[in-house]
Amino acid sequence: MNNSQTQHQILIRKYLKGIASADEEMMLLNWINEKAGNEVLFDEIKGNWETDKEEDIEYAEFLNQKWSEYQENFTPIKTQKRIFRLNRILRYAAIFILTLGSAATVYFIMDTRQSDYQKYATEIINNTGENNSQLVLANGTKVNIISKDSYVKYNEDGTEIKLDDNSNNTAKQVIQNEVTEKKKNNQMIVPNGHQALLTLSDGTKVWLNAGSKLIFPSVFEAGKREVFVEGEAFFDVTKNPEKPFIVVTKGLNIQVFGTSFNVMAYPDEEVIETVLVTGKVQLERNDFSLFKKEKVMLHPGQYAGLKKNGLKLEVKDVDVESFISWKQGWYKLDKLPLSDVVSKLERYYNIKVVIIDKELELLKITGKLDLNANLNQVMDNLAEAVKIRYKIEQNTILIRKR
Repeated sequence: MNNSQTQHQILIRKYLKGIASADEEMMLLNWINEKAGNEVLFDEIKGNWETDKEEDIEYAEFLNQKWSEYQENFTPIKTQKRIFRLNRILRYAAIFILTLGSAATVYFIMDTRQSDYQKYATEIINNTGENNSQLVLANGTKVNIISKDSYVKYNEDGTEIKLDDNSNNTAKQVIQNEVTEKKKNNQMIVPNGHQALLTLSDGTKVWLNAGSKLIFPSVFEAGKREVFVEGEAFFDVTKNPEKPFIVVTKGLNIQVFGTSFNVMAYPDEEVIETVLVTGKVQLERNDFSLFKKEKVMLHPGQYAGLKKNGLKLEVKDVDVESFISWKQGWYKLDKLPLSDVVSKLERYYNIKVVIIDKELELLKITGKLDLNANLNQVMDNLAEAVKIRYKIEQNTILIRKR
């Protein structure tokens, strides 16, 4: 195989992974249209790529969709003369756009890049001061949920909602839900000190950790399934190749291919984290950064972190249990700074924790915290493990060096 073939095979694989630049995509299309053999090679590599992943039908569907969009959006260019004419037109167009003013260009970019998040931002309900979880229906009705660990389940057409259906709580109830305005969403709001398990109308299960919100429709429209999350959630997504599942956060879109994964996107945390357990997800920035949208495909056991106002997604292999054990009622800590540990305890127990001696904040902690124990037991175990002392004053814990 000569260098040219190798380079084009690399280019094809970059395109299939969703990491090819705009220039590389144009180069690939020009090469495919040079001769029939090139298109045959492309189809062969694409077919092998999909066959290798035939356990993930949704991913193959996604590739077909992207290729169809690609063919529609670009006109084949068969001669060097036409390429030159196009480049000259684009050069003049770029000069014209610049004369309109950089401010207008920046506004346009910011407006389009924020749109995914902005359509949910206006819906977010501030439940500061609420002690119980709340389910807010599309018509504005607020349902107060008393249990600390609530279970909410929608039926297939979204017309019936069961509360605490899987729990031992005696206050079970069924809500008749009118699905009259499909474009209006529901919200599940979980305050600090609470958790919830929500089953959506398509069967997807969502575990919401303390201090989290989920915005979702009663029933998904044709074409796609899209939800918004603020806080921390674990998703077990029902496969449906005809309806891609997309999780929107402030800064990141997560496209799901029949998958279980954890996402943490608290407003007061510096990093948006995604950890993949099974299946596949593609991550794409949706913030107002002026940089090109970055797309990253995760595989099981991988972590992706995006720092707010950061430039790139950090991807690495991790112990996924450290990120998902919270939904089982305990935290597995793997060299986690004390400052991060107390943030988790603040949300889970709805308390305030103050580290008096600031040098303790970077103290790395490894071990297990049983969240089913009472707060005093948890703090006793933590104090013994890292040699600190603590004092509880009303709803505040003060931590000092021993």
